[in-house]
Amino acid sequence: MDDTLRLFASAARPHRALSLTQTRDMSVQPNYQQRFFVYLVAYRWASLLVPFWALWQEPASRSWYLAPVITFLIAATHTAFVTLFHRPLNRLVLRYPPFLGVDILLSALLIWLSGGVFGPYYLYALSPLLAAAFFFQYRGAVYSAATFTPLYLAALIVHPSPLQDAFVSQTLMMEVAGIWLLPMLVAYPSALLKHLRQAHNALAQARDDLARRHEELQAAHQQLSIIHDLTVSLQAAPDVETVQQRVLAALTDDLGFERAIIGLINPITERLEQWRASPAAAFGPP
Repeated sequence: MDDTLRLFASAARPHRALSLTQTRDMSVQPNYQQRFFVYLVAYRWASLLVPFWALWQEPASRSWYLAPVITFLIAATHTAFVTLFHRPLNRLVLRYPPFLGVDILLSALLIWLSGGVFGPYYLYALSPLLAAAFFFQYRGAVYSAATFTPLYLAALIVHPSPLQDAFVSQTLMMEVAGIWLLPMLVAYPSALLKHLRQAHNALAQARDDLARRHEELQAAHQQLSIIHDLTVSLQAAPDVETVQQRVLAALTDDLGFERAIIGLINPITERLEQWRASPAAAFGPP
């Protein structure tokens, strides 16, 4: 072809994207914290079986500041309230962790009302400690145990047991050890689960980045292939009109532009002439 021939082309925005990056909503994941909160609610009801059984017993080793039925109704009412409003309470605890202090205080109150160290509400009183350990790992376990221990000891001081001091001291040591060890036992798998969740999110983000880059590389490779095929085709074009038609076809059919316009630059007058467009209705200077 004539070396003095120059082309001028213009194309509009593509009507379809060359790269579609698939996004994944990371929030669509199992809410394990909500599930564990439901498990704690079930634990509360199960732990009430012990004081419910104690209602039918009258051991001489335990005295109550309130009637056992009234104390049980207080615990059952509190548990029913937590059951009915567990979702907002779960969000409130996660947003304001000191709110668990109310539950811990109520647990110490039940210990005091039900007979001190031999009261039937010990397992029930551990529920807020287990919740703090799971939701806030080791920090929650330490803070909740450190808060509950003096309250628990205070409840025992104001409600001394009539049994022998040696037996009381042994039981007291076991229960205080449980106040610290059981929350720490729950905190460990909770911390592991948190690290696994973070690692899963990081891997998912890396996977999405790799998928996006792969699609970008695929789009770039596709465009380079189109340009290469167009170059080979232009080299074999017999005339200028064929060159224009092939360039327009590559822009609109292969690269996905809505319309394209191409013109020839007259080397003598240096003006654009012989306009061609695809589709034909788009004919005219850009």
